[in-house]
Amino acid sequence: MKKFFLFIVSGILMFSLMLVNFSTVNAKNDPASALPQPFATHLSGDAEFETAVVSLTKLSGGITLDNSLFVPAGFSLGEKQFEGDGLTLSGLDYGKVSLCFPLNAVNQGWGGQVGFWDGTAWQLLETSISTPSESSISWGCATAYQNGQYAFIKWVVDSSLLPKAPAKPTCNFSINMVGFFVENRITIDENFAKATALGVLIQSSEDLEGKAVSVKLVKSSPASSFLYDDKMKNVFITSGELQPFFSTDLLVVPISGDHTITYKYTNNYSITYELDFGDCAIVYNQPFFD
Repeated sequence: MKKFFLFIVSGILMFSLMLVNFSTVNAKNDPASALPQPFATHLSGDAEFETAVVSLTKLSGGITLDNSLFVPAGFSLGEKQFEGDGLTLSGLDYGKVSLCFPLNAVNQGWGGQVGFWDGTAWQLLETSISTPSESSISWGCATAYQNGQYAFIKWVVDSSLLPKAPAKPTCNFSINMVGFFVENRITIDENFAKATALGVLIQSSEDLEGKAVSVKLVKSSPASSFLYDDKMKNVFITSGELQPFFSTDLLVVPISGDHTITYKYTNNYSITYELDFGDCAIVYNQPFFD
């Protein structure tokens, strides 16, 4: 492995090569979903009022995120979202009204509060959520004292209940080597060196040129033996199409931006990384020895 490494370095001239190893939860609103309509009920005697359903994309103070998700403005992007249609309350001169909105997936970690549009921002109201027996639909209800537009604003309240993504099958090809294409390597002390990462190098049992891959650093062992941007585990590195690397049998995925790698070069260590090829994935461990 070390001789192969030195051979590659001499062929690159001004660059050096070090062989090393190495994913906002979104639930999209669907305006055409089968959620029942929100409703209002009296809470104080004979108070008169009227309500009108407001379709999701007509709600006030909303912005479109990623060309598909319609979310309330005023919150961190991707943190909160509208859940279905809203209600406009009008004609209420006195008293109070209960406004109830349907929501899905409470048993999968989702919750939220009823919001009131005050003309400039969405104000969250004290809300109670209940799920009728033998129903997959829950209801979030809040008390309204004034006319205006209301909607249910939803977010993840318990991430531990979110459905886990199914594990991808292991690819039917193998990985022989993973490394970094680097420049500006400097020695920090007698044990460590640092370099600027330009790309991830991959050698496989078959030709993967043009195939898209996402590269993630899983961990290094010992933990301090390798760092990417001063992090040692669970770090996204890069994604893109595998391209020929000069005249070698290696392929490279470029790394955009200014990223550094720090590695220990006087001791034995190993790097574990994950390569996600879309329809399959490979977890690979690359050992290094003195």
